[in-house]
Amino acid sequence: MKYFFILIGTLLIFAGLFLLIDPEILFGFLEENTDNTTIYVIAIVFRLLLGVLFVGYASQSKYPRIIKFIGGIAILAAILFVFIGQEGFQDVLAWVLHGFRSFGRIAGLVVIAFGGFIIHAFTGINDRSSGSK
Repeated sequence: MKYFFILIGTLLIFAGLFLLIDPEILFGFLEENTDNTTIYVIAIVFRLLLGVLFVGYASQSKYPRIIKFIGGIAILAAILFVFIGQEGFQDVLAWVLHGFRSFGRIAGLVVIAFGGFIIHAFTGINDRSSGSK
C-alpha cells in the first residue's frame, strides 16, 4: 500500500508544479466546470477514500498521528461536502477560486511540499506486515 501513497504524493507534486508554472490551467478548468456534477462527486469520493486510507494505514507511516489527522480532516471535508450539497459546493469553489487566484503559485509550493511529505512519510520505514528491515 505504501506505493499507493507514493503515487498520491507524486501526483500532488505534479499538480503543484502545474500551479507553480501556470495556475490558470487548474483555476480555468475548475471555473469552467464549477457546475459539473462529476467534479462534486470526485471531490467527495477522493477525499473520503484518501481519508479512510490515511486513517487505516497511518500506523505504517513515519508520522502516524499526523497522517491520521490529515485523514480525519479529509473525511470531515467529504462529509461537509455531502451536507452542503452541490450548490453549496459550487459556492465554496467559486469563493476559493476568487479569493485564492492570486496565490496560485504559493498554493503550488504548498501542494508540492505536501506531496513530498506524503512520500517521505511512507518511504524508508520498516515493512511492519512482513517484519523485514
